[in-house]
Amino acid sequence: MPGSASECRRHALVCMQISDASASPEAREHFADLARTWLRLAGDLESAQALTDLLNDFERQPEKRAG
Repeated sequence: MPGSASECRRHALVCMQISDASASPEAREHFADLARTWLRLAGDLESAQALTDLLNDFERQPEKRAG
């Protein structure tokens, strides 16, 4: 799936590698911030997917709601 959590984590890893290799403190901090943003997005995507899955399960099983 485009925009997957694993893709975001790969971007975060690249950002951390660039941060670690940067000579400038500003560049290091900038890329470390980008990495944190990618990781936060990965978590948000996972949360959204879990909610979507839960809602889809709920819609597919109306007999459980009727009790």
